[in-house]
Amino acid sequence: MKIHLIRSEEISLTRFKTILEIIQKFQGPIQFKALKEDLAEDSEKGSDFENQEETTNEVSIAGESIKPIKRLRSLSWDEIFAQCESFRSIHKIKMDEVVLLLTDHPNHPNYFSTWDPTGKLNYFVQTSLWELFIDADSCYPIVYELASAALYMASCDDPDEMERVSHDELRGCAFDYCRKKEQIQFKLRTADICHECLQRIIGKNIDQGIIDQVFKIYEGVRNQMLFRERFVVSKKLSRMELDILKHELRFVDFWNI
Repeated sequence: MKIHLIRSEEISLTRFKTILEIIQKFQGPIQFKALKEDLAEDSEKGSDFENQEETTNEVSIAGESIKPIKRLRSLSWDEIFAQCESFRSIHKIKMDEVVLLLTDHPNHPNYFSTWDPTGKLNYFVQTSLWELFIDADSCYPIVYELASAALYMASCDDPDEMERVSHDELRGCAFDYCRKKEQIQFKLRTADICHECLQRIIGKNIDQGIIDQVFKIYEGVRNQMLFRERFVVSKKLSRMELDILKHELRFVDFWNI
């Protein structure tokens, strides 16, 4: 399974590279790719989306209002998936390969992520506002969502089936719907798939390597989130390595970021 990652232009190149670097550490049949030109320093440019002005909104979490935050305008799914289709057309991406857009723009249905409702192998993950729901760096839930996109597309025939098998009740399963967005915290901490979903996936006879790779990513996300939380108490610092050739300082215990 090939998944081509593209970014909405408000996402910095550094952040995009970090997400790609993390997800590519987990090897297997799922290949997360990005164009070399999209990783070049001169690829930073203005967004293709029009009307990017920020609006101020008051947000309510668990019934409590928090201070207003600035956010980019909400996009329709047509606008979001048009970006995927444009990329697919320009770069002649095969129809059986996935194009996945990372964007800070929220969307009208207010989803963390979703599959193109037309059934084409397009997907998006919202990369902003995660700080409202988790006490960790946003790269962790984003990486989790990338792995989930691969799992959903491998185990479901279309977006309708993906929605049909999702759970309204919270199980700590990758297929939890999370209608209340703050429920995502529990889903990330459990990093699991319920028995019912696991049996359904096994019945699909998909590549076992895909399941193994997804579980490794889930567990990696869980461990990093717990490590960050424990750091607040233990104050244990990460080891560091200096790569002189690349001029990079890496934090070994933080996924080599």
